[in-house]
Amino acid sequence: MFALTAWAVACKSKDDGAASAKAARAVEAKPAPTLVFAASSNLRVLDGDAGQVVGRLDMLKTVNEIAFSRDGATAYLAASDGVRAVDTTTFELKAKLTENPARFVELSDDGARLFVLEHFVTKNEDGTRTVHPFSMVTLEVATGAVLSKVEIGDRVRYARPSEGPGRHSLVVYESNEVVLGRPTEPLGKGRELNPAAGIQPEGAWQIRQTVAYQAGHVYLPVEGTPARIMDVNLDSGEVRNLSLGRPAALRGLALTPDGATVLANTGDGLVWLDAASGAVTGELALPGGLMGCAVRGDGKQAFIAKTIDEKGGAVLTVDVEAKSLLAKAHLDDISPWAIGVAPGASAR
Repeated sequence: MFALTAWAVACKSKDDGAASAKAARAVEAKPAPTLVFAASSNLRVLDGDAGQVVGRLDMLKTVNEIAFSRDGATAYLAASDGVRAVDTTTFELKAKLTENPARFVELSDDGARLFVLEHFVTKNEDGTRTVHPFSMVTLEVATGAVLSKVEIGDRVRYARPSEGPGRHSLVVYESNEVVLGRPTEPLGKGRELNPAAGIQPEGAWQIRQTVAYQAGHVYLPVEGTPARIMDVNLDSGEVRNLSLGRPAALRGLALTPDGATVLANTGDGLVWLDAASGAVTGELALPGGLMGCAVRGDGKQAFIAKTIDEKGGAVLTVDVEAKSLLAKAHLDDISPWAIGVAPGASAR
């Protein structure tokens, strides 16, 4: 009787061990969630697969842009009081990297440097205000140390410095002036580009803030008739215009990881353009009030911020290949306009 009991206990222990090992393997095999960062003056992090909020950081400061370190461990928030580094695992503040209002933040191609476009306004004793020129601040990602600070000029919408011999710099001013500079030229100085190159636009036009960068190409959203995406090759200095073929608002730009497709958020829909030919390959009508666009690391899904949804906002998930709306995740306490997807968490 004892032997039988001991055998039963041993079998149960063996079965329990096998079950535990199986469960452990299942946990190990479970893919990491797609982390979607959506922000207005506060940050909310969603599990993009489940559509649920998994993290939050309240700042009460306007967030203008979101970027990520190459390993996906850190999110960089360009806000009205500087750039914050946020841990993408705990969603806690790691460091405050700069102190002046930041309009834009991007990584260098090698991921070692952070480019911050900033400016500030001082209030004088007589009550007047002095608006200071915009500057490009370059930070070391590993340490957060300031490597350089270069003054550019007034009313700068976007800037990216040269990253070495043969690589041009680019500065976009609020006046719609686009300046391509050689590596030896000061940032903001150089050859003025034509945002209407290759097309015949009608009437007024405006370059918007929602710039996208990938692999040496800067994509500028130009509203007008027709709306178009200005593709600036920083290596060759060449410019192409990808026309939407009609007037449209442009509220967000993103590229698939292979660089083959440009996604343009028109405020009430999404337009697919072939990056090589410039041809429009698809459109999807969506509810209005849309801002931003971010593509998952495997290129399968795109995420768009919806500024108004009932009493809050939302994040929309779009199937990039099927060109269809997959889901809407409601946010009851923020109306997001900045959005980004942490890299490396979406290999499926």
